[in-house]
Amino acid sequence: MQSAAIPSQRTAGLVGLVGFLAMFAMASDGSAAALCPTFDVAVSFAAGDAPQSVAAADLNGDSIPDLVTANAIGDDVSVLLGNGDGSFPAAVAFSTGDSPRSVAVADLDDDSSPDLITANFFGGNVSVLRNNGDGSFGAAISFAAGSAPQSVAVADLDGDDAPDVVTANRFSGVVSVLRGNGDGSLQPAVSFAVGADPQSVAVADLDGDSVPDVVTANLDGGSVSVLLGNGDGSFQAAVSYAAGAGTFAVTAADLDGDAVLDLATANIDSDDVSVLLGNGDGSFQAAIPFDVGAAPFSVASGDLDGDDVLDVVTANLDVDDLSVLLG
Repeated sequence: MQSAAIPSQRTAGLVGLVGFLAMFAMASDGSAAALCPTFDVAVSFAAGDAPQSVAAADLNGDSIPDLVTANAIGDDVSVLLGNGDGSFPAAVAFSTGDSPRSVAVADLDDDSSPDLITANFFGGNVSVLRNNGDGSFGAAISFAAGSAPQSVAVADLDGDDAPDVVTANRFSGVVSVLRGNGDGSLQPAVSFAVGADPQSVAVADLDGDSVPDVVTANLDGGSVSVLLGNGDGSFQAAVSYAAGAGTFAVTAADLDGDAVLDLATANIDSDDVSVLLGNGDGSFQAAIPFDVGAAPFSVASGDLDGDDVLDVVTANLDVDDLSVLLG
């Protein structure tokens, strides 16, 4: 792997912070962990070398959530199969492309077992690892994406019931869409321009037309870019909205209870979260900032206190903690 600084290596313990966000996102319907805004002392589990991203899903079909991390220096993913009591056995590593920075989980080959997809920063590609059905994975198959893919998301972007892949590519200021064939393979990437230095990508129906849209968090310029979907895997020209200094991550959720999706961003340079309320047509109101801890680099939403109102939580890189903002 090439030698270069990993953006989120200013501190250790990434799995502990982002791992909470992954499990928190799974409980955003008010079940499981989303009961009250208090937590036990953190328990850490060894993963791989420089874990940059984590996802939670049932990878082996036992109805127990498991964890997978993307390890940027190790060039692999670590799979930790859950024991059902909140503990995990030793991680098992599976090789990916060069410097995976993000991992997503989806059934790409329609066999009812979730597969893994990584965005490989130095490789300029995504790796697909097909699930054997027991939480182990076959050899990675790579598909060209773009220059420095930093983040990956999966959704059916063209309405053919086959999951597609979208990456945020830092050095080229674009997202790449790789449409799925339904057998675990992906079509050649098609690029769509966004803001400068996109760090994070998310997919959601932002304009209420039942077609997935794409939004990116753009570090350089402190903005989000919204690309409204056409329903065939293509997108309208990006519209950008100011967010905060060093916009590093973005999530979409209905934060004001009006049945319209809003955006929340983690702004790593201004130490805050910005909320952009949605208008229902894919456009957004001016950002409203809320202070959090130092250098927030990841953000998630869910009902943490059981009041049927969504809350926001960030992982804060420079102070090794989480900030919870109750809605």
